Amino acid sequence: MHKGKVPFLVKGLESLAVIEMFVLSLFVFAQIVLRNLGAVVPVWLDEGARLAHVVMVYLIVPILFREGLHLAVDTFIKLFPKKIQKVAGLFTLLCCFLFGVFFLYSSYDLLWVKGIWSVPTPAILMPSFFLYLGPILGVTLSLVFIYERIWLLFTKKEE
Repeated sequence: MHKGKVPFLVKGLESLAVIEMFVLSLFVFAQIVLRNLGAVVPVWLDEGARLAHVVMVYLIVPILFREGLHLAVDTFIKLFPKKIQKVAGLFTLLCCFLFGVFFLYSSYDLLWVKGIWSVPTPAILMPSFFLYLGPILGVTLSLVFIYERIWLLFTKKEE
């Protein structure tokens, strides 16, 4: 959509998301085959597939936002003059930014202050930190891209 200051993050995110999609596909395929062959599926496959899905979704969201491929309900706002549209867009971006900051603070509080980070997951006994890492990384990168969008909003020449 636009040239920004952080294209290296986008390439890294895309690569990581593709790897996650491959892992998810592999886990789901293995589940289907094992269920049909022997009606027995290791529990770790199910938990691994859920983890890969969560991480993939949270990594894709910042990419879609940055490229302008997210769902924007702006039909009502488009009725107003450009200046009001810009103010409404800025307000929306600031609300999203504040939500992201609140999310990261709550994650910090849950994982480190409450000590949940080392609690193992039920099936594969992986520390919970890795379960929450995808959302934390995704929201952090969303904050970077929201900041970039706010910066572009103020530095872009009027068309």
